[in-house]
Amino acid sequence: MQAPSSVMSTLLESENFQGNIALNESRDTWHCRLGHCGLHILSLLKRNKVLYFKTAVADPCTTCHLAKSYKLSFTLVEHCATTPLELIHFDVWQSTIISPLFYLYVILVDDFSRFTGTYPLK
Repeated sequence: MQAPSSVMSTLLESENFQGNIALNESRDTWHCRLGHCGLHILSLLKRNKVLYFKTAVADPCTTCHLAKSYKLSFTLVEHCATTPLELIHFDVWQSTIISPLFYLYVILVDDFSRFTGTYPLK
């Protein structure tokens, strides 16, 4: 299956394309409306007279920056459990749903087996 941007490029470069959207919006608006497509797709749409927008310096798109961000890797640990229940990681979690039954939960993870248990607290 082709990526959406390559499908769009193939469609627009074909000679049989009969589209015309005559709305005068900003390039940033079209960038968002078309699923945060790259500037090369917007340029192709403008060149084929499908979209009309003023060519200006594009504002940085917060959504695109967040989507391309990545988490830093965890530091490597020297100790790994060699038997079950030798090392247990735990966390206390507060429910985002207001419930009269349970408000807090304890999550336990065994380092050796990766067995996970969730236990409600009153």
